[in-house]
Amino acid sequence: MELSTRLCPLCHVPFLQIPVGDGSIEICEKCQGTFFEFDEL
Repeated sequence: MELSTRLCPLCHVPFLQIPVGDGSIEICEKCQGTFFEFDEL
């Protein structure tokens, strides 16, 4: 796991990138918000 360059729009901290299958999801460690690309579903 590594930090993303993308920031959480609510907390303004870097997302944590978590590999899932062939892609990854990004999770904010502070608010637990998640971000993923449409094709990663």
